[in-house]
Amino acid sequence: MTIDFNGRPMEISDELPLEDFIREHSNPGVPKLVRLNGVMVPRDAYGRTGLSPGDKLNIVLFMGGG
Repeated sequence: MTIDFNGRPMEISDELPLEDFIREHSNPGVPKLVRLNGVMVPRDAYGRTGLSPGDKLNIVLFMGGG
């Protein structure tokens, strides 16, 4: 199926849980903001949130620097 990930189309496996997608496509341990179809998804909901064809997913990583 195809989703929109950070503004680009991406093919992913059907019925991929959001938690697994995040694990595969972002740096572990880095604070992140996750929006699915314009709605913020709290961290404790990642495991029970599924992805569907056409979903718009945005993940923003917070990186420190100086």
